[in-house]
Amino acid sequence: MIRETHFLARSGQTEGVQYQRPFSVTWRLAYVVAIAAAIFSTRAFWWPGSHVVSYDGATYSGPNTEVSLRAIRDWRIPFLNEFIFGTVPHLGNHAVAVLYPPRLIALIFGSSFGHGLIVVGHVLLLGLGMVALAKRLGVSPLGGAVSGAVVVLVGSTQTKTVQFEQIQPIAWLPVLLLALHVCVTERHRWRQVGALAIVAAATLLSGHPQLILEVVIVAVAFTAGLVLKYRTGLLRLVVAAMLAGAMALPQLLATVDAQRTASLDEGRSFDDLGNGMYILQIRKAAQALFGTVTGGDPAAFSGAFESIGWFGVVALMIGLFGIGSSISNPKSRWWGFSLGAVMLLGVVWSLGPRTPLFAIAYRVLPGFDLGRVSVRWLAIVGILLALFVGVGIDAAKKLQSRPMRRAVMVVIAVGVIAIGFGPITAGSRLAGVIWLITSLGVLITVTVVNPRHVRQVLGAFVVIELAVLSLSAIPNRITMASAVGASPSPAIGELMSMATDGGYVVALTPDAGPYDELVRGLRPNSNTWFGLRSLDGYDGGVQVTQAWTEMLSAFSATPALDLPLRNSLSAPVPTKQLARFGVRWMVLSNDRSPTEWVPDWRGPVASDDSYTVWENPYWLGDSVAWFATQPSSAGAANALRTGYQQVSETAFADVDLSCTAQCSPHKAEFSRLTAEHIVITVDVDKPALISAHVQALEGWTATVDGQPSEVTEVDGLYLGVVVPQGSHIIEFRYQPSWWWPSVILALGGAVISITMISRRRLTS
Repeated sequence: MIRETHFLARSGQTEGVQYQRPFSVTWRLAYVVAIAAAIFSTRAFWWPGSHVVSYDGATYSGPNTEVSLRAIRDWRIPFLNEFIFGTVPHLGNHAVAVLYPPRLIALIFGSSFGHGLIVVGHVLLLGLGMVALAKRLGVSPLGGAVSGAVVVLVGSTQTKTVQFEQIQPIAWLPVLLLALHVCVTERHRWRQVGALAIVAAATLLSGHPQLILEVVIVAVAFTAGLVLKYRTGLLRLVVAAMLAGAMALPQLLATVDAQRTASLDEGRSFDDLGNGMYILQIRKAAQALFGTVTGGDPAAFSGAFESIGWFGVVALMIGLFGIGSSISNPKSRWWGFSLGAVMLLGVVWSLGPRTPLFAIAYRVLPGFDLGRVSVRWLAIVGILLALFVGVGIDAAKKLQSRPMRRAVMVVIAVGVIAIGFGPITAGSRLAGVIWLITSLGVLITVTVVNPRHVRQVLGAFVVIELAVLSLSAIPNRITMASAVGASPSPAIGELMSMATDGGYVVALTPDAGPYDELVRGLRPNSNTWFGLRSLDGYDGGVQVTQAWTEMLSAFSATPALDLPLRNSLSAPVPTKQLARFGVRWMVLSNDRSPTEWVPDWRGPVASDDSYTVWENPYWLGDSVAWFATQPSSAGAANALRTGYQQVSETAFADVDLSCTAQCSPHKAEFSRLTAEHIVITVDVDKPALISAHVQALEGWTATVDGQPSEVTEVDGLYLGVVVPQGSHIIEFRYQPSWWWPSVILALGGAVISITMISRRRLTS
């Protein structure tokens, strides 16, 4: 700190920072306030006996974490997810964040409580990082304390806590901006380069790619202001970026590799992004941004779940004033303008494709078109708003001038007109009255409070408002007394025992209802909780492969390509086609008639008050020996749907096998040692194509009796290999060729970064 003070004093770059001892009482209290606010806001996650169970946690994040944990406990990298879509990339699903070290907490505490601790840790990181950033940028201890509390209490942050793959990236934003500032302003100190590289790498590895992209856009805008302000540090930034890229390289290559075979690797179309579920609805904008204390469902009040901004009236008023204050101050203008512009753009972009600014960004900004939910920009808006609230608190005395009080009155009047008589609604008269009273409270405060105390009063005002709003936060509304996935229903429990012999499961059960019931009903992906493998899946992003979506044509002439397999099934289900692709078990909810849906299936082989389980009589096994083939160009899926009898004994593959007698396919002995290692034993009396019901992703290799053999694709989807007459042991192994080279580079980047940090000074 003394060296930093001397350098900035010599260069004239003080930015108004009140340099004190590193852990002076005032700043220590600011950190304590941020910690207290973070603990309060995340109480649903750490409270004994409380389990936060969200839809994503039950049917996406939780199952993905289970896949990761099972692999890591076996001391292997989970390249693949064997439980959904007939085996698909897992490491390549960036949102899963397999290589993100904090996720290892779940190894110790399990998925449910482990997720809770991960959320608490990242909310603490967000709050403490905001205080540190505010201090670095010249905000007072009081302003920093308020910023640290605001950033963890706003509704946008609390909403992201139930999507922990999204809270992870945004929690790094203040720390990343802080590291960027230190790296640029500290001359000839390469240890800051190492620190920035590690922070940037953690950000890149942390979770959902859309949120990472948003963080990167903010960081780029901030960096542009830094470089223009100081005109130095560019080389250090480039080195830090290269080191960060090296450390994140295994994950980045896995993501790119998965995208090459994905069907849903792109964001929604420009028109689809206008769906009211994905945008900040103008009519409900005030409801989404101000929030309410009158009760009710926050998602319904805000227009959609991800539209919950709930920044509060006071925070928005002070934050907007803070933007103006930072821009008007020459010492903070560079970052006030860059971050203020991104914050306001975030609000505009959250409105979706209805604005020209969104259209420009969609076509110009790299990666912007990959975002699937525009309103997720509100999470970034909430973080930047918190910083500007701290600035506004520091400049609160300016609000007491007559011109500024008049400006506040004008803002209130415009809000009343827009909400009372314009296109924007308050949701209810009571909510509108509360907003008006709250805004008038700000006006009264700056009018009557002693100038010596106005900052403290406004700071308390904003924190109290957000604390009250947070009582209705989503996490507090979706808690359960037990962890999701802890107890299957009796029928599913029996299925778990039977399915050890193999076969995929498909469930025709409800899509809505309590989240624990969706899990017990094997809502696609939820089967993972119980170790049941499925050909079905949902919301997989890059895990929805092109081959899998083409396979859906075997069951429907007009399949729903972006929905689960079961959405392409109609009564009665195509039993033989399902068997062809490895489906052995069908779970029906008791509101579906078995005679209508599965008239030719065996069973029920298990049942309870909610579900029945049925067995497919045509299932051959997880591995099949075929003796006749047709070229894959013939279109396997459509041929299987329209003329199954003609191709029932023929595999679609680019190998030439013909058969004149005893050509019926038969089962081969299949053993899945891990998701990435399969062993098949077979005895055939003629040359055969051996297929395994595992997606034929690039990266699989095969050996027959220990000798390398070429992998071929069967039926447009699955692994296959040709064997001669006789008894054979076939092994399929999966490991991408880029894995170990990228790991070596990542370790090299980590060693260099740590070495930089550990040394006091390196020659520049």
